[in-house]
Amino acid sequence: MYCYSCKKYKPLDNFSKSQRAKANPSTNGNESRGKMASCQLCTPPTNSELTCSLCEKTKSLKEFAKNQRKFHDLARCLDCMYELHTEGEVQRAMDLQYKEVAEMAEYVEEF
Repeated sequence: MYCYSCKKYKPLDNFSKSQRAKANPSTNGNESRGKMASCQLCTPPTNSELTCSLCEKTKSLKEFAKNQRKFHDLARCLDCMYELHTEGEVQRAMDLQYKEVAEMAEYVEEF
């Protein structure tokens, strides 16, 4: 099977079940048929923890809202988000986050 990340053909056992299903239309009946697969060496590991960008504490994923997990560098834990909300600074925090996301998008576009 071909790994689109490292651009090499590798044995099937180098790919996870989900990556094999993603690339093999005969084993999968959903919309992801024929998509590009990555071998296990090229697939990033799943994170079980994040560091809050406000309190700088490393916490389990359960302590972050799902939408906070998308941008690891900007993630804010539920405790900090609650404090921001109760202090009435939600709009300021959202403005800051949108600015940071825009800056991150510009950074990513450069590469």
